[in-house]
Amino acid sequence: MTEAEAWRTVDKVSKYKFKPGDKILFRGGDIFNGNMNFDNDEGTDFDPIRITSYGVGKAILQTNSGSCISIINNGGFIIYNLEIKGLYDPDKDYSINTGKPYSGITVYSYAKKKCYNIFIIDCIIRNFRNSGISIGGDKNPEYGYTFVKAEKNSIYNCGDIGIFIWGLVYQNIQIIGNTIHNIKGLNPHPHGFSGNGISLSHIYNAVVERNLIFNNGLYAKRSGGGVVTGESKNIYVRYNEIYGIKSNDVDGDAIDFDNGSDSCIAEFNYTHQNEGAGYLISGENKGSGSDYNIIRYNISKNDGLKNDHGVIKIYSLKGADNNRIYNNTVITTSIGKNSPSCLKILGPTSNTLIENNIFISVNSAKLIDIDNSKQTNLILKSNAYFVKDGMFIAIVSNNTFRSYDEFIKITGFENYNSVHTGITENPKLKDPFTIRDTINNPYNLYTLTAYQLYSFSPLVNAGTQILDIFSKAETDFFGNKLTIENPPDIGAHEY
Repeated sequence: MTEAEAWRTVDKVSKYKFKPGDKILFRGGDIFNGNMNFDNDEGTDFDPIRITSYGVGKAILQTNSGSCISIINNGGFIIYNLEIKGLYDPDKDYSINTGKPYSGITVYSYAKKKCYNIFIIDCIIRNFRNSGISIGGDKNPEYGYTFVKAEKNSIYNCGDIGIFIWGLVYQNIQIIGNTIHNIKGLNPHPHGFSGNGISLSHIYNAVVERNLIFNNGLYAKRSGGGVVTGESKNIYVRYNEIYGIKSNDVDGDAIDFDNGSDSCIAEFNYTHQNEGAGYLISGENKGSGSDYNIIRYNISKNDGLKNDHGVIKIYSLKGADNNRIYNNTVITTSIGKNSPSCLKILGPTSNTLIENNIFISVNSAKLIDIDNSKQTNLILKSNAYFVKDGMFIAIVSNNTFRSYDEFIKITGFENYNSVHTGITENPKLKDPFTIRDTINNPYNLYTLTAYQLYSFSPLVNAGTQILDIFSKAETDFFGNKLTIENPPDIGAHEY
């Protein structure tokens, strides 16, 4: 088809049956109103159907109801270089009872077949009430989608969720290099939580990497988070920058491994100025426990800005077992009546290891807050504790300790095999209290040199070798290779 023969509206697109390898091209800079539904079309692994712009700039696809692009019971689609726009105003229409639910791109399959290859790349997606991208499928591992990629998209000014992927058990999901912000939340929300940047439910084998997520959850009664997983396994969340997540009631966390999230890893992330926790492992009574998760080599600066959150937090009503938290650098500040803690554990856990972390309290923020009466084999060893501008505060089983010596003497923490392992000296980080907090580029996290150790730091070679249960760290936060020749350093930087 030539440009002179081109369709003038999107109506014919939905009525036409496309074949593998077909291209649907929209002229860059033009606006196209309506909805496109693909329910009898299918690309292949090698010949996907492509939907994109041609000419100069991105074409603008716009709708005020329903999803702008819907793909039903089929795979083999690449959507790229488009602007996809709704008419939802998150500052006016955030009530759940206002407006019709609709998303930018919706992909789902309940067909009894496996669908492959959904790629959404380099698109601007904005002003949708429900989500920017929603991809879902049958929970049966024989069906649903596999090989799903959302990469280098900009998603903003939406209501409920930026990217929502659900029901794709035993699939391979890649969410890489996206910018997701101002997902402001619905209020009230039928599922309780709203305003998530990335939400994964019933997902196995996913990578969430190099995403910039900020300023979400403003209007949600119960705030969501930056990256939230539930009933999922083998999720790698790494090299993301997440900040400005709101906490109007509970949550509002940067990274949340929630109900039934097992064998997930949060590593090399930079979280800061979030009102909820920086890193949460949660097993609630309505779901299942979250076990065998790892939080390691992350940097957190002033998370837990509201509701007395823990920066690194385990919240367990159902149980949370065999989780490991190590080599993180955590700085938190008490502001006004809010009293956050570097580490908070609430509810029953077993075999939890807290090792090689730097915990820094500013203005008398709590270093530790643990419900110790419900812990089985909780180990704290080789952690560094430092207080700036305030007093030492640690709470265990409702007992408040005002000194490190009292804390370790009564609790027995930091004493392992009759050897004292904790450190309370100044960690000698280069400039940990710098006001430069926002990078706004997850590909440049290596520039956060303020949180590196000086060569004369007492934390160099002062840690404990980590014997991971299922996954070994290969580098520190800054990409320095880890070895087993010497004891590791404490914190997220290996000098």
